[in-house]
Amino acid sequence: MALPARAIVLAAGLGQRLGQSSAVQPKPLTPVAGRPILEHTLGHLANAGVREVVLVVGHLHEMVRESTGDTYAGMRIHYVLNEHPDSTNNLHSVWLARDYLDQDVLLFEGDVVFEAEVLARLGAFDGNAVAAAEPVRPLRGTVVEHDDEHRLVRYIDDRGQSGAFDHPDSLKTANLYLLRRPFLRERFLPALDDLNGRLSGQGYYDYAITAGLADGGHPWFVADITDLAWYEVDDPGDRRQAEFRLLSAPDQKRFLETLHGGYWRYGVKDHALLYNVHFPPAGMMEILQSDFDAVFRNYPSSHTPLTELAATVARRAPDEVVLANGSSELIKILARLRGNWAVPVPGFNEYENVVGTDRVKRFPLSGADFALPVEEYAAFVRESGVDTAVVVSPNNPTSAGVPLEELRTLARLVGPDVMLVVDESFVDFAPAPVGSLVPYLEEHPNVLVLKSISKVYGVGGIRLGYAVTADTEWAAVLRRELPIWDINGFAEEFLRVLPHFRSEFAESCVRMRDNTLALADGLAALPGVRVVPPDANFVFVELSGPVDAPTLSLELFRRHHILTKECSGKSMPGGDRYLRVSSRTMEENKVLVGAVAEILAEGRGGA
Repeated sequence: MALPARAIVLAAGLGQRLGQSSAVQPKPLTPVAGRPILEHTLGHLANAGVREVVLVVGHLHEMVRESTGDTYAGMRIHYVLNEHPDSTNNLHSVWLARDYLDQDVLLFEGDVVFEAEVLARLGAFDGNAVAAAEPVRPLRGTVVEHDDEHRLVRYIDDRGQSGAFDHPDSLKTANLYLLRRPFLRERFLPALDDLNGRLSGQGYYDYAITAGLADGGHPWFVADITDLAWYEVDDPGDRRQAEFRLLSAPDQKRFLETLHGGYWRYGVKDHALLYNVHFPPAGMMEILQSDFDAVFRNYPSSHTPLTELAATVARRAPDEVVLANGSSELIKILARLRGNWAVPVPGFNEYENVVGTDRVKRFPLSGADFALPVEEYAAFVRESGVDTAVVVSPNNPTSAGVPLEELRTLARLVGPDVMLVVDESFVDFAPAPVGSLVPYLEEHPNVLVLKSISKVYGVGGIRLGYAVTADTEWAAVLRRELPIWDINGFAEEFLRVLPHFRSEFAESCVRMRDNTLALADGLAALPGVRVVPPDANFVFVELSGPVDAPTLSLELFRRHHILTKECSGKSMPGGDRYLRVSSRTMEENKVLVGAVAEILAEGRGGA
């Protein structure tokens, strides 16, 4: 069926959660992707053949009138004023527009950004319809369920829910409705009058729909728009989400790469960030969740007791341990306190970026496996006159580790005046002869080991890392550079509970090792793919066929929403032929291998 000729758009909101901008502009004029939300909506309505729009305005309504006028793209614009938008809700706004509910209408909220195809989905039904989608994050609001023919079978407004979004198998309404005249006249308008009187303008128009559905008799459908771009904009985070959804796939990928995390909020499959997907175990999570309220409300401890907890994890004395808000915090402090640095490349870009080009001496890794030639690197360190040398073992992005005995040799060869910073963020996943220097620090006082709790224990959200060194004077120097409360209460609680789950952690590392080897084997079996033997929980892939790494990475994202790391930005020749892929579960890794095989086969002409 065709769409109605009339649409009602609720545009009276204050938008207080959008911050200071709400004081100077009405919510529907909030810009998203360079255009006000209302312009997006009106443009789609005009293109779909709608002839008149009723705008229910309120907060700063003069600005809406001035912006929109009496006609817009050939549509006649009517205005209904809600004089009390700060003390009423959208139930009252719809009630004020009741005189316009005498024919089929589209009823939209003015803070929803959506693509044009949403209108076609709604108009495909010959009854009433609501647009709804799978939720991408916990939400509170009306949810619906439908049968195989998209007929509505359940409609649950917020009164039927408790706490956060608690219907994970349902679809969240997008606040975009198609309402037919019989339902409006017989059910919706009587319920609207009753509720507006009883609730004094409070509540939501969803309540009138719930009441109208109670006796049945009117066909209702659900237009599933999960695959389409839409978002309700209530705060700056929502605005960012909405803009993301309107971008092209290449721009979406570039946008995510600027975030350096938080990818889960955007519905992607994360094969870019490097962490342990098999830890923490369920038993540990139950303990942490049971203490959530106390941890959330109370200040964490200061550094002394926290360092003692970290020392238990490190199995070193507390005066040898420096706990920080992620190892990157320590890298930044070291970069400020130390002079010139030697850094093998390709490597973890943070060292080059934080230290600065003028103080970094790059040592290029060569050969098929990117192994670190210890004696050559030691000579390079001495000849360069640096006071700090870095080794990441296993290395990021190559996943190649340095055998433990070679690391010990390197610590001796660089000399006592050079601090050897050994980044062991991934060493727990590595097989022998790769291993940790931590048990041997007494013999190497010039060594400072960095550990990433966030990565290896799979708890990136709490940001934890530490340094450990036998040089307690340097440990004290680093500790003095840290704020007294840079570690939050959730991180403290995790450290307190962690020692009780050592065996589960060891098992999780074995599982990650098995997953990674299977991923490496699967990728290596593909034509035109060479895999560097992995020592960490990720795989470094070289591509020799017609498809380069930036293209493969983009196609994985565009077709499958899989995020990977292409290495054209690394300090290495031919970086655009290399892709870093983090290992996840066996099932997820199989999906990734299949997706890579599909794209590479097409690049070879389907051969």
